[in-house]
Amino acid sequence: MAFGNRLINAGEAGPQVGDFAEGGVVFWVDGSGGGMVASLTVSYLQMSTCTNNNVAGTSTAFGTGAANTALLYANTSCGISGATISGNATTSTENGYSDWFAPSRDELTLMYTTVGQGTALGNLANFVTGNGVIYWSSSALYYALQNGWSVTAYTNGTTAVSNQSPQHYNYWFKKARSF
Repeated sequence: MAFGNRLINAGEAGPQVGDFAEGGVVFWVDGSGGGMVASLTVSYLQMSTCTNNNVAGTSTAFGTGAANTALLYANTSCGISGATISGNATTSTENGYSDWFAPSRDELTLMYTTVGQGTALGNLANFVTGNGVIYWSSSALYYALQNGWSVTAYTNGTTAVSNQSPQHYNYWFKKARSF
């Protein structure tokens, strides 16, 4: 059976990391046919449109991006325009799917280190190339009021995380979705 850019072998439980499937490129699989894909597009957006976005309850952990995005989108203290990561992800219908979300810090880090520039698979997710390019995650810092977690991407495939990024700064942004 064909799946994305390769054939699935008998007994295989669905797509594998690096396959183009489910609206993006697979960067994680759960071993039972599910996983996550990275969007093939990038945007240059703010995490939030205000400087004191006090959102409690987001997490940096893997598997929390969708819940984080819902919390950010529901926070009406700053507005929810499409010019923010939660607005962009929540209203996206990229490749026929409408369940995109902003990845958590740990999801974004794994995404970049598996299908980003400098990795063995190559830059399958079309990350912006260059050294020190910064990407927003959906992980906000409740105690810091205006800061969120970002991931800095390097050309050798490594990353660094930062929690000192004001949410009203424009950084690059990638969407993700689960399948």
